[in-house]
Parts: sequence; structure tokens; C-alpha cells
Amino acid sequence: MGNKLAAALNVPVLLFNTAFGGSQILHNYKVIKGIPFDHSFIKYNLGMPYQPLRATLTKYIPTTGIRAVMVHHGVNDRNDSNRQQFAEQYRTVIQHSRETYKIPDVAWLLAMEDGGIEIDSEQMRAGTSDVLASEPNCYVGADLLALRQQRAGRDDTIHLRVDDWDAYATLWANSLLAVINKTKPKSAVLATE
Repeated sequence: MGNKLAAALNVPVLLFNTAFGGSQILHNYKVIKGIPFDHSFIKYNLGMPYQPLRATLTKYIPTTGIRAVMVHHGVNDRNDSNRQQFAEQYRTVIQHSRETYKIPDVAWLLAMEDGGIEIDSEQMRAGTSDVLASEPNCYVGADLLALRQQRAGRDDTIHLRVDDWDAYATLWANSLLAVINKTKPKSAVLATE
């Protein structure tokens, strides 16, 4: 993805991975709101799963600047949040991040989830669409429907395999390139002498 973006934009590209596998937007929401939760491997007391994004926005972004935040949530939320709850939790995470880290105009690209034919992703897709329609500078990210066919027939239609990664990265790169002229980056804070 980085190579495709760098070639298309003719600029260096730096990607920070703040993902926390198995997490939900609900977990991020609860950390932001100070609502403790128990989970087998996502430790609320450590600020997880929001901590990697918090650390990146605090430590690196002032030095590097930022063009967009790309988020993939939904399939893990399907059993714990309905459409409205999911959308509200998503909005809260976006608004909190924008306000707290002074990135009000930075684009957020939100994946359109698809867990495969056996998994009902419609509520989460609809909730994501609600956020896209109501939050400024939010755009459609990778649409996982594009990968449904190659994941069909697997025992696990949710998780991507190694042979899916290139297609997944291309979906993300294409989604950012489609809106790049609409995005307003936050520049790095340059040191003064």
C-alpha cells in the first residue's frame, strides 16, 4: 500500500499501524469514556485498544504530520452493538481523537465491513454509512465486499489470509487516492532554532 501511494503521489509515505486485532470500536469508546470492561486479552487498565492510536497521535504525528486515519472496525462489533450504537461509538472515537489531538480536519477513512455470506454485516455497514453521512471529512475506506468471492467457501470468512493482503492493501490505497484532493493534512510542527 505504501509503495502504491508513494508512486501515485510522488512523495514519501509513512504508515503507522495502530491496529489491535480482535478489538471493537466499542472497546475504544469505553476507554475514551472511562468505562471499565473485562476482556481476555484487551486490557482496559492499559488503555487498550485505543492506546496505540493515542501514542501515535501524541508522539509521532507532531513530528511527521498526518494525512488520514484509516480504520477497520465492524465485524467484531456485530454481536454487541446495533446500528445506532455502533455509529455513535464510532462518532465518539473520531470526535474525541480530532479534538484531543487537534486534528479537526484530518480525514478518516472507514472500512465497509463484510464478514462473508455466513456473517450478517449489514447493521455495521449501515452504521458506518451513518457516520460517513454525518461526520465531516470522513470517507469510505476499503470495502470488503470486493474480497467476498475469494474468501467464499472457507471455514473462516472473517479473517484475511496472507494471499488476501495485497488485495486488501490495494483497496485501502485506492480509497485514499480517490479522496486525496479532498483531504487536508495536518503538517508537522517544525522545530525552531
